[in-house]
Amino acid sequence: MKKIITCLIIALLFCNKNTYAQHIIVDYNIETNSLFNEEKDFEGIAKEKSKEIIEGFNRSLKLLNSMKAHLIASKSESYFWFENTMPSDINIMDYDMAKIMIGYGDSYYSNQLSGNSTHFFSAYGIKFKIKTPVDSLIWKLSKETKIIGDLKCFKATTSYKVKNNLREHTVEVIAWYDPSLQYNFGPKGFSGLPGLIIELKDDKITYSADTIKFKESKMKTIKKPNGKLITKEELEEYGEKAQQNFNINRN
Repeated sequence: MKKIITCLIIALLFCNKNTYAQHIIVDYNIETNSLFNEEKDFEGIAKEKSKEIIEGFNRSLKLLNSMKAHLIASKSESYFWFENTMPSDINIMDYDMAKIMIGYGDSYYSNQLSGNSTHFFSAYGIKFKIKTPVDSLIWKLSKETKIIGDLKCFKATTSYKVKNNLREHTVEVIAWYDPSLQYNFGPKGFSGLPGLIIELKDDKITYSADTIKFKESKMKTIKKPNGKLITKEELEEYGEKAQQNFNINRN
């Protein structure tokens, strides 16, 4: 486990400290937990075709280990995004697939005062946003602890359902949070725990805090992108229309 470096960035000496708010900035490493499995993850697809698909997916999955993500948070709101850099000497198609897998262009804004988490993303050439109640995920807190770097973290678990063209399944999530850091946020809009999420295992991907910094800032609210507000049901309708148009144009 890589050591977490915690440091404090001091505000300008001659500024009125009351005009500043303290933000926490976390850099997360991204690691893969396991690879795709033919029988488990690709039921219903011909074995010859699924083998080819799995090999491509697993090449892309391994590339996630070179990616980074970042979180900035105050006591009431947070913003999470992925670092937009590409390593050299890699297969561009595999890397593009890796970005799709992880939602590389996506970002997440959470606000405890409004009680909502907002997912920003692009689809069908349109910038969208979907709002989800923060309390839609039910966390189960555990007394189990783990030392990560120099931090004593506690375990919490939750789950959510994913539905795609292949199947519907439940994704298990494991979080390790530090209650001494009273910023109740973490990667990908996950929040609501009594402390900062230091490590998050979301299906096959783990986000691990690498560096944690504190910064005094005049920023009253955290900047975030914009997009067309839709529901998950409306997004599915967009997908159905796009598929229909594709079929018409192909024929």
